[in-house]
Amino acid sequence: MKPMERDELLIRLDERVGTVLITTQKQERHLAELNGRTTDSHVMANKNSNRLDVLENIAANGFQLKLNRKQVAVGGGGFAGAAIMMIVAFGKSIGWW
Repeated sequence: MKPMERDELLIRLDERVGTVLITTQKQERHLAELNGRTTDSHVMANKNSNRLDVLENIAANGFQLKLNRKQVAVGGGGFAGAAIMMIVAFGKSIGWW
């Protein structure tokens, strides 16, 4: 092989290696993006699975509402206040007050 042919071959090989490098970098960025999407999809699938388990449990066993004492007290106070307001409104409408 003549030195001139060898130099041309080396130039073409350098261009090909540069093209392969650019293509490989693009592929790596694309794969990183796809891996992120796959991870997000996997996390969402787990969340949805947990939500479905909860809904299936509610469907099978019914919804069990457990209130603590503070919640019961606030709910009872709200109900009593609404009842008093209705009685006062009714009393005013018929002329008691």
